[in-house]
Amino acid sequence: MYYTSQKIIDAVRSYFNNLPFVDLCSSHEANERVKAAQFFDDYTKATDKSLLSVIKGIFANPPYDRGFLDNFVPHFFRLVEDTNLPYILLVNSSTSSRWYQVCHLKASQAVICSKRIAFYDSTLGVEVSKNRYAQTMFIGGLPFEKIRSFGVTVALV
Repeated sequence: MYYTSQKIIDAVRSYFNNLPFVDLCSSHEANERVKAAQFFDDYTKATDKSLLSVIKGIFANPPYDRGFLDNFVPHFFRLVEDTNLPYILLVNSSTSSRWYQVCHLKASQAVICSKRIAFYDSTLGVEVSKNRYAQTMFIGGLPFEKIRSFGVTVALV
């Protein structure tokens, strides 16, 4: 299993000013590293009514399985709209995909990562750079100046 890198986790905490956030694509093992206040291993169970009242942000680094993001992205943005919470969504830079274009239209900012991100390999216990794709962070509801550390930041208008 591959999990979000520590560098990204630290950035997410910083972006949310260390306030409690929810991780929509996680597990007990992954949350040992992420330390989200709430997490879901089945994103479809995440609704505005199922979130803890202390949640101040939404984070997701969804699996990039074929077809998964076609269903996940609409659910993610419904939750964002229902809660009006700031968010960070980390996905592969699949610019021709319909779901990617939806992310681009909905987000207020995007970080086009300057290099491929390493992910934590739970079997090896280290971060590895086997990712074949570049990544994009789509961001909403967070100050523009906070989002500069991973690459080229673009305000989407």
